Amino acid sequence: MRSALGPIRENRQTWAFLLDVMREVVAVGNAHGAELSAKNAELALVNDVAPDMTSSMHHELQRGTPLEIRWFSEGIVHLGNVVGVATLLNRAIADVLALREAGAPAAYETRSMESYGAT
Repeated sequence: MRSALGPIRENRQTWAFLLDVMREVVAVGNAHGAELSAKNAELALVNDVAPDMTSSMHHELQRGTPLEIRWFSEGIVHLGNVVGVATLLNRAIADVLALREAGAPAAYETRSMESYGAT
């Protein structure tokens, strides 16, 4: 989302998405014996977290440095697969960020569709 937490919390759609991501984390943890309550998903994102807080991965994206996605969403996907828990949202996050996992991609020249003969 490339945003601080405040705007994410204030938007119903993005807030629901983030809570659902955290619910997947709780489900995977429980399947591995962690005994987490449904409230743990919400507690991780409580309103006492500063609205201008951003994640470390947000900073990595801004700097173009390698992402720690392997230890977050990719890790949740792997752990979910081990115990048969679906992690569709964490999978989507990992898939979307896959091109940036090693950092900013090398620059390449873009060409218009016309240069390919499209009209």
